[in-house]
Order: sequence, then structure tokens, then C-alpha cells
Amino acid sequence: MQRDYEKATPLILRALQIKEKTLGTNHPSTAITLNNLALMHRLQEHYDEAESLYQRSLNIVSTSFGNDHPQVAAALNSLAELYKIQGRDEEANSLYQQSLAIQKAGNDKKTEALFQRIDSIISYNSHLFNIDQAYYDDLKRKIP
Repeated sequence: MQRDYEKATPLILRALQIKEKTLGTNHPSTAITLNNLALMHRLQEHYDEAESLYQRSLNIVSTSFGNDHPQVAAALNSLAELYKIQGRDEEANSLYQQSLAIQKAGNDKKTEALFQRIDSIISYNSHLFNIDQAYYDDLKRKIP
């Protein structure tokens, strides 16, 4: 299996060079390739190289999308995995917590948006639904 990683690494490096040339060094697609290259280095236990690449990827997605984007959560999680393997448990835990917070906030926003759409549909079509108004109002209060 190790040889497969060694064969894959130059191919991913070539893909990175092409993306950097065509899309630029700070493009989100370049960040994905950086993350893939970092993974290959991590799997080969080249931890310093992996860390540098994961951090570059994280910086690109943070700059491109903002700190609360799911891509940032994924990049934080990748870096946390590396730290966990290295026994850097406090650093890993901190990154896992940041990643989780981003994911939770994203899910809360999606849930809220979904309930707003449902509320609009029910309000607009209330004559079609046989809903007890008190029950409906109570349910709305429980929605985040």
C-alpha cells in the first residue's frame, strides 16, 4: 500500500502545479488539491509536509469562504486528524471543536430556513390544513 501513496503523490503534485498555474494559488479548487496532497504526505508519515499543506488549504478556504463555511470545517477536521495522529491531542481537540461549531451553526441555519419555508407554506395554505392554532403556535415557539 505504501508504494501506491508514493506513486500517487507526484501525480497529485502535478495536478497542484496545473491548478496553481491555471486557477491561481488561492483558488478553492487549489485548496482541495493541497488537501489531497497533504493526505498523501500524512499517510506516508511525512507530517511536517502534511501540516504545511493542510494549513495552506485552510488559509485558502477561510479567505475564500469565510470562517463559518463547511469547507473550513472540513479543513479544520483534516488538520485535527493529523494532530491526533501525532499525539497533539489538545491542538486536535481545539480544531475538532471549531469544526463541530461550524457544522452545528450551518445545520442550525439550514433547520431555521427549512422551518421558515414550512411556516410560510402552512400560513399561506392554512385553509387546507386542519391544524389546531394553539398547537401550531406552541410548535413555532420550539423551533430555533
